[in-house]
Amino acid sequence: MTISHPLTVGTPYRGQSHEATGGPRLSRDGISIWLRQVRREAPAPLDIALRFRELADKWHDETDGLSSPSQITGTQSYLDIVALGRPAVPHILRDLETRGGFWYPALLSLTREWPVPEDANGIPRRMKAAWLAWGRQHGYVT
Repeated sequence: MTISHPLTVGTPYRGQSHEATGGPRLSRDGISIWLRQVRREAPAPLDIALRFRELADKWHDETDGLSSPSQITGTQSYLDIVALGRPAVPHILRDLETRGGFWYPALLSLTREWPVPEDANGIPRRMKAAWLAWGRQHGYVT
């Protein structure tokens, strides 16, 4: 399945990070379209933690080292994580804290919140800090 992605992305020059180039940036219209495309009913949670770990391990294996947000979030394993529904949020936040990764569209999709200050959009370190602070505030992260 091919989906559009909510980000406009500037490709970093070799040796530069996205922070250095100012990308990736989130587009509110793009996010709305993306959310409609990936929204599915969550399966009955037999063991969300185990299923999440399997999918997250696969996703990291498939995408670590990629810089294209559409490739990173367009994998079946990422979409399957989003399909787990809101019970996946604490697992995503823990994974974000320990391994990193481009979890922001999934978190937005599942929580319908965006705690990242506007001036921090596109700055992974600040986006991560904002989401982890949100997770602590809402009891998802200890």
